[in-house]
Amino acid sequence: MAQDSVIRIGVDTACDWLDIYRSDNERVERVDNTAAAITACLKQFGRAQVSVAIESTGHYHEAFCEAALQRGHQVYLVNARHLHHYRQAFGLRAKTDAADAQLLCRYLTAEEGNLRPLEPRDKRQIALWTAIKRRAQVVQQRTALTQSLAGLEKPLARQVTKMLAQMTVVINALQAHALALAKELGWDKDLKILESITGVGELTALGLTAMIHRGEFAGVDSFIAFIGLDVRVNESGHHKGKGRVTKHGDPEIRRLLYNAAMAARRHDEAFRQRYLAYLAKGRSTTEALLIIARSIARIAFALLKKGCAYDPQHRLRIACAGT
Repeated sequence: MAQDSVIRIGVDTACDWLDIYRSDNERVERVDNTAAAITACLKQFGRAQVSVAIESTGHYHEAFCEAALQRGHQVYLVNARHLHHYRQAFGLRAKTDAADAQLLCRYLTAEEGNLRPLEPRDKRQIALWTAIKRRAQVVQQRTALTQSLAGLEKPLARQVTKMLAQMTVVINALQAHALALAKELGWDKDLKILESITGVGELTALGLTAMIHRGEFAGVDSFIAFIGLDVRVNESGHHKGKGRVTKHGDPEIRRLLYNAAMAARRHDEAFRQRYLAYLAKGRSTTEALLIIARSIARIAFALLKKGCAYDPQHRLRIACAGT
């Protein structure tokens, strides 16, 4: 099919509606963000080849992405930060839902060759990651309530304790649900391999396994970039700026890996020595732990790709079966 026959659409998402800009008629249409309305909207394209650029906004984009993928359309998830800078680069002043939909289509037209399309996922994979994210939200709320309600008198304190205990039940139930989904997907072996890495517990193993199974990665560097632990280089002429983590992708996987790095620093002598070496070179504690987190992610990727068992005594920390 000729390239100019492709219909490109930009989709700006909100909780209750979607603003959709189409390249074929250059108009913006607003539809409800419901399964029925999305299905009706996509039916309008018939058998046409469609490429979709949609901004990542919490979970509000997920229904449209899933429906578009099921119909065989190409879907590109656009980082909100990238779109913001793209708008600034052209000096655009307007920031409305309709304007964002049109800008997404413009971005897709110019950059489609450099973007990675979203790959269809098993509904259980989506549900697994949703459970992990919701667990994190409940943990965050429990921590906030624990701090804000501390020091109450005994009658009230007992009620608070009961409430926090119930939140703990929900947290455990969400993690158990994620684990059950992982087993349904046949990830038992992967989880065992990753849990053998010092610092990686069940939850982090679930998160890493889910991320590694998101699609085919060209290599470990591609995976590191996908989870946002790659470093943005800032150099110009004689200026060599400080490299910073890009923080692309979902922040929850980075939080889990950061926690794993803290545990590895405490319980793995090699990681502890590396951590101290980074501090001696002038790195901050956060920087040193991020480097350790990135190392754990690299090890996890290599282990699952090669079917290896983790060996903390091995120089490369990887001991492959039969070698």
